[in-house]
Amino acid sequence: MRKITLLVTFLLTFVAQGYAQLPESFEGETFPPAGWASFIGTNGAGTAQNWVRSVAASNTGAACAFVRWENIVPDAIAEDWLVTPQITVTAEAPALQFFQAQQFTDPYGNVYEVRISTTSQTNQASFNTFLSQTEADLPVYATDGFGVKQLDLSDYIGQSIYVAFVMLQDDGDNWFIDDVSMTAPVASVPLCASNPTPVDGAIDVSYGLVTFSWDAPTSGEAPLGYKLFYGETPDDVTISLGSTTETSIDLNVEEYGFTFYWKVVPFNAAGDAVDCAVWTFTTEAANGECTNAPNGQYPFATYDIVDCDGNTENVITTIGYAGEYSAVNVSAGQELQFLSYTDENDDNITIALEDGTILANGISPLTWTSTVTGEVLFYSHVDTNCTAESEFRVRSIICTPTAALPDYASLWWPPNATINEGESVEVYGQVYEAGLTDVEPGLSGQAAGIEMWVAVNPENTDPSTWDPFNWILADFNAGQVSNNDEYFASIGADLEGGTYYYATRFRLDGGAYVYGGINQAEPNSGYFWDGVTYVNGILTVIPAPAPANDDCQSPVAITPAATYAAGLIDATNAGATTSNDAGPTGCFGYQGGDVWFSVVVPASGSITIETGDSTGGASGVDTVIVAYTGECGALVEVDCDDDDAATGAYSLLPLTGLVPGSTLIIRVYEYGNNNEGAFGISAYDASLSNGDFGRNGFTFHPNPVKDVFNLSHTQEITGAVVYNLLGQQVMTKSFNATQAQLDMSTLAKGAYLVKVAAGNTTETIKVIKE
Repeated sequence: MRKITLLVTFLLTFVAQGYAQLPESFEGETFPPAGWASFIGTNGAGTAQNWVRSVAASNTGAACAFVRWENIVPDAIAEDWLVTPQITVTAEAPALQFFQAQQFTDPYGNVYEVRISTTSQTNQASFNTFLSQTEADLPVYATDGFGVKQLDLSDYIGQSIYVAFVMLQDDGDNWFIDDVSMTAPVASVPLCASNPTPVDGAIDVSYGLVTFSWDAPTSGEAPLGYKLFYGETPDDVTISLGSTTETSIDLNVEEYGFTFYWKVVPFNAAGDAVDCAVWTFTTEAANGECTNAPNGQYPFATYDIVDCDGNTENVITTIGYAGEYSAVNVSAGQELQFLSYTDENDDNITIALEDGTILANGISPLTWTSTVTGEVLFYSHVDTNCTAESEFRVRSIICTPTAALPDYASLWWPPNATINEGESVEVYGQVYEAGLTDVEPGLSGQAAGIEMWVAVNPENTDPSTWDPFNWILADFNAGQVSNNDEYFASIGADLEGGTYYYATRFRLDGGAYVYGGINQAEPNSGYFWDGVTYVNGILTVIPAPAPANDDCQSPVAITPAATYAAGLIDATNAGATTSNDAGPTGCFGYQGGDVWFSVVVPASGSITIETGDSTGGASGVDTVIVAYTGECGALVEVDCDDDDAATGAYSLLPLTGLVPGSTLIIRVYEYGNNNEGAFGISAYDASLSNGDFGRNGFTFHPNPVKDVFNLSHTQEITGAVVYNLLGQQVMTKSFNATQAQLDMSTLAKGAYLVKVAAGNTTETIKVIKE
């Protein structure tokens, strides 16, 4: 688990000499800056995005100029222009210098141009292209920071010009620009740095924080900064660590016994230094040592581990974080296994007493025979202070198996199964042990000392190699009376669409595990798994169909209400696919699987969108809400929310200052697209409250209703509209009476929302149709 992290953010601190109208570093709140201009190309494509001031990145200071990609429908090339004020090119400073970066790594077909006009700032036809760059020419900000570009404008000495930065794209990349200046040209690249620390060839460099330093070149052109690279072989030192203007940096090198190859490449506007040396050092060897176990600090959880004689499957998971430990009760002579949560074998494990006494050290997984009885503390860490690097777990007791093995074990039924996503199937296994399952009480009841499990695996491999956490303890089938005992377990409910494999596992009197397979050619013919005749069962999970609101063009309409509960409708992301509309920019975790809704903004100009449990209960969906205006294919993101709802990982997005009567498009997705299921969603605003409605004598009955739903009000009821919980209108009825009836006999069983209008007020009620 190689971990090399920067402890500082590298920001170039180059300060250009100012000439006339420049430099410009976009630090002012006004954008474009005074004298600058920004506009789109003459074809009119790409109106949703334009050059803006951004604080998401910078070369110096806190801000830069930034333009974002957009998807043009129908396809066209968007041109976004940012033009300087008029600049007079002088002999002392004839070079235009600027710092730039792009945001993404994939090739999106962007073209980044610099154009020059001698006559006009806004007449696009007057500009000639001076520089044309592709994405291969620009650094990626996240890994490389900003790169410097210098353009020799000597041909324009004595003239006044306008310089335009023009991005051309369709569904492309983003462009950052900072520190635009006029300067003297640089003739050549700088020389290489020297005198590294750690010294070249050093060994036993301390694990963790390492200070890197070097000497700047003492001759040649001065560098603007230094790019750093590392690699795992001396011939491939190409992994970027960013850039800095300093001659030292701090890195965390979080791996023991790691040989680190690195180099420093000075750069200036003419380019990078060439043929710079590769230096190397090796970190200290790991031994799992923990010299400073915290003295009883931050207890996280305590678990009793049952001895092997208790015939208990001891798989215990415990999660902890930095500064925490897991406290485990043990008995002397007990064998245990401890490992880091990620199962990586280069994390350190320490077992200690509460007073800090170290009992054992080692590399994960650590097998330890306890020398004490009572509570011990378990740490997963990456340094000598027992500081947890992430999550950890106590995996299991390692028992010494007895010689007892069942005479017969099988996967009995079914040989294969097909289910829809979200459904499950029961899997049966049988076991036989002479003198145990074929005599009373085992003949007609459950024989003692036998356990069975079922597991599902995505690959058709030996079940003895499957993840031990996947095995589900099975139940005894009391309805089966024979010489064999039969067990069953339900599988599949949590699986996504695809093909899987399953098998059974048995144990007798705490002995070794044996595995059951089935003969695919002869159903109800199983035996010990051998991978040839007796193999795994095959489970086919049919993916859930895409929901009706799978894409932006078919959103489910949400009727806004006065409260969350009144507006709540059921929804699901089961079977949802990735939309063509670009992912959100304000919230993260988008990997597809989104569903869409729409809501009309009420007269107040405010609306709150909230997700929660469906009417059927919680589903574990970790929602993200994104609100848009505009049309599908050209959506404009308003705001988004991940986890601000009061319960679970649901979302809460209050919006104000909206245009009354306008339509919002709502996108909902599961963070990371890791889970599918039902959830509830509501759009509401207190301005929609009709508090006088009920007080004016409104009644209704019966609820639940089988056929006729009766309405009564002291005012004349003018109409009623019935919606299902997807927000779809299923019935409408006009009245002009204080007594009215709705015939709901033709509706399917379930919950509905009935919106009743009387006078100038409305009321929405939830009705259950039997």
